[in-house]
Amino acid sequence: MISCAHWATWINFNPTFVRLSNLPHITLRDVAKEAGVSLATVSRALRDDPSTAEKTRKHVQGVAEKLGYRPDPALQVLIERRWRGRRADEGLNLCFLYNSESADAPVAARQFKRFKASSKALGYTLIPIDMSEFANVQKLIYRLESQGVSGIVFALLSSTSYDISELCQRFAAVSINVSQVQPNCPIITHDEFRSIEKVWKQLTSLGYKRFGVIFEEYPDSFSMDQRLGAVYCRQRFVKPAENRIPIFIYEKNNPEEIEKLRVWLDKYQPDVLLGDTHHEVEILDAIGVRVPDDVAFASVNMWDPSLIGNIAGYFRDNVVLFERGLQLLNMMVRSGATGASQGQLMEMVNGVWIDGRTLPALT
Repeated sequence: MISCAHWATWINFNPTFVRLSNLPHITLRDVAKEAGVSLATVSRALRDDPSTAEKTRKHVQGVAEKLGYRPDPALQVLIERRWRGRRADEGLNLCFLYNSESADAPVAARQFKRFKASSKALGYTLIPIDMSEFANVQKLIYRLESQGVSGIVFALLSSTSYDISELCQRFAAVSINVSQVQPNCPIITHDEFRSIEKVWKQLTSLGYKRFGVIFEEYPDSFSMDQRLGAVYCRQRFVKPAENRIPIFIYEKNNPEEIEKLRVWLDKYQPDVLLGDTHHEVEILDAIGVRVPDDVAFASVNMWDPSLIGNIAGYFRDNVVLFERGLQLLNMMVRSGATGASQGQLMEMVNGVWIDGRTLPALT
């Protein structure tokens, strides 16, 4: 057995050990300097991120191997924890990307007003950019780079005039809610299935038994598919079977559909209605059905803060989604990740139940 004194003597006089112990710690910055690329490019190349050109990836990986770079797992965990809860005190420039020629432009405008206030409070700069002002995605990318944009927040997009996939290959990006035109990036959205489940349980606790569901028709809508699936699951457990009322799906601004709604109400006589938003209250009023005198009402998608206390239902604040998206963007930017490299991620956020005058208790 070698004593401590002998071990110390061996270390001091062994040239090989001295050379190894004095080797400098190679960092990502060293690799970036030697390879002549940015830190973000090094990070992506060493993770074999497909958004970085294969030639660049091989070049960076070769330089890292030549220099003897070795990732530090403990350091990676520390960095992730550090940025997970950190404010962006140095102020990241983020782009709120929307399409003014899209059918969802009015919704995007309302979202931006609230998102901007939230981002400012959290230390970010949110820049609104209308993609319809650019002839192609290359010109749009040039604008984003010239304004120092680090990440993109996508608004609802029902249409685009050109392919935007390259944006997610070049920038960190998140999508707030699921769009008809869905960028290849992480999605932060509401838990549609859970919202129906919670509303259903709340109505049952208030004494309601005959649930009528009236939803507006949204073709190719991910959210609507989830809501319908959740309603069908809830209806399966309704007892007795006579209380299982068929869902009424209508087309907005179609007089014939509104007349069908009157017939549907007379036939099934629900004691409470679940609406897609709060607009169904206006439709009911137009055909002479008073809420809550004639029928109670609850929304499964309450999104307007000004109606809190008036319309009962499941309140789902898009600002909560946005702020969660900011946290994810922050981590993506710091790690050099792009939207495309994280495109398989989807995070669902719960809302909260809000009481309102449209839903009096029966018990």
